[in-house]
Amino acid sequence: MVVGELVRAEMRRVDWASLECGCGDSAEHLPLLIEAIITAETPQDMVGYTLDGHVEESTIIFECTPPE
Repeated sequence: MVVGELVRAEMRRVDWASLECGCGDSAEHLPLLIEAIITAETPQDMVGYTLDGHVEESTIIFECTPPE
């Protein structure tokens, strides 16, 4: 799957660097992580890519999860 320009434009609207990620770093790395997950064609393509511990952990949603 290809990530369209509208998806990229929507992700650019967020100031990721100003948000804290669940991993403890800034959320700057999340757009690339999200893109890797979206473009994965097989489960093997997703090995090493997860939002667990970045966007959410159990029932806790971190600051880097923008409201809808």
